[in-house]
Amino acid sequence: MQHVLVRRQTILLIILIGMILAGPGVGSASAEDSQWHTRFWNNTHFGGDPVVERYDNAIDFDWGDGKPANHVNDDNFSAKWRRSVNFQPGVYRFNATMDDGMRVSIDDQLIIDSWSDSQQHTVTKDVYVSGGEHQVKVDYYEVGGKAVAKVNWQLIQPEGSSGGSGGGQFFPNWKAEYFNNTSLAGSPVLVRDDRYLNQNWGTGSPAAGMVNSDYFSARWTKTLSGTPGTYYITLTSDDGSRLYVNNQLLIDNWAVQAPTTRTATYYYSGGAVPIRVEYFENTGNASIDVHLDRTSGSPGVPVQPQPVPPVSACASPTGFSAVVNVSSLNFRSGPAVQFPVLETLPECTRVQLTGYRNPVEAAAPWVQVNLPDGQTAWANANYMVLGVPLSQLTVLSD
Repeated sequence: MQHVLVRRQTILLIILIGMILAGPGVGSASAEDSQWHTRFWNNTHFGGDPVVERYDNAIDFDWGDGKPANHVNDDNFSAKWRRSVNFQPGVYRFNATMDDGMRVSIDDQLIIDSWSDSQQHTVTKDVYVSGGEHQVKVDYYEVGGKAVAKVNWQLIQPEGSSGGSGGGQFFPNWKAEYFNNTSLAGSPVLVRDDRYLNQNWGTGSPAAGMVNSDYFSARWTKTLSGTPGTYYITLTSDDGSRLYVNNQLLIDNWAVQAPTTRTATYYYSGGAVPIRVEYFENTGNASIDVHLDRTSGSPGVPVQPQPVPPVSACASPTGFSAVVNVSSLNFRSGPAVQFPVLETLPECTRVQLTGYRNPVEAAAPWVQVNLPDGQTAWANANYMVLGVPLSQLTVLSD
């Protein structure tokens, strides 16, 4: 009996010692799993052994001109953050802000790649993540000047929720593709989810450090899935834009221009209908604004482009002349709506044509005319009846 008691005491003592030894380690591992495992190198390519290793609660750093830690350089350093995260299934919006380069991946699948010398900028990406544990990795480097590294994410559409149809599984709103040319050519330099198409970038860039401020283009796609009815569509852009519904061109606003608005109506009978918006920016200010508003109109022609002003009872123009085809029309000092109005003329007024500004295929060509008082002015050709086709007029420089 005594031997049994000694054996039990020995076993209990071994268990107790094991708990004492394991306790701090288990607690530390648990704490570390809820944090980022962080390592820093005194070079920009993770060469050799890290000079600092620690745990961070969040990646939310703005070091300015300073260093991230003792023994780490002010400039020309790199860092890696690693963490296991238990995700609820759904679509997450990942945000990465950096100066200079950063990559973010989930389970070794790269979701954000902005690996280049740059000033501070933010890249966003909407990604579907299945439920359970996933490995999140962040790589970063800094070459000089300011140093910023920030990463976070938000659940924007839980699995099974009715978030509407967007641009695909990874893009619940508009799938946006940006190109550093004006012709949507080649591979996009940035792909992300844009929640709204009412952007006004001014003279700046849609994504500093990645997309040009001038001479860029973009394509947005999504799926219309909602209540059947007539939709009133408005498209405004500086410079050019086009809108396709069900792969049919509905609004053509493709021209170098100040902010110009075109409208159309579309009867949507139900089901999944693809929508595509294309855009390019030349120079100066850049903006795009798209609205799809359901009206109570009755079904009509499936696709009805912007109405052309009705033919008037005015005498038809001949030769290089035109007549106003609306109740009144503004004639301006330049070929865009931002130019001041020189004169407003009533319907049926005849003017002489001297040239036009936009190519004949543009949606809103502006014609130059001689007014009855001899002034030279400009007006939108869509609101006039022309005596000759635009192709016979002289193309005038901007």
